[in-house]
Amino acid sequence: MNIMKLIPITITFLLVNTLSFSQISEEALQGSWESETEINDKKVTQLWLISGNFYALTEYVTADGDFIATRGGSWQLDGKEMNMTLEF
Repeated sequence: MNIMKLIPITITFLLVNTLSFSQISEEALQGSWESETEINDKKVTQLWLISGNFYALTEYVTADGDFIATRGGSWQLDGKEMNMTLEF
């Protein structure tokens, strides 16, 4: 699985869903987020947890709940860009 392919898709999802704010803030991104994408012709659910300046992403196959991966690290907001450092 190519993690670099997945991260931009999900980050775009996060930022697009917060664009209703005049300016994106770290507070607006805090909490849990869910999105769905397709990987190898399977629908995959992506669950994000953002707390403080840390994030965790867990992915699983939507249809049967099969675990794919969990990863995470630190992040910071630079204007409308979310810069993430993968740490695990």
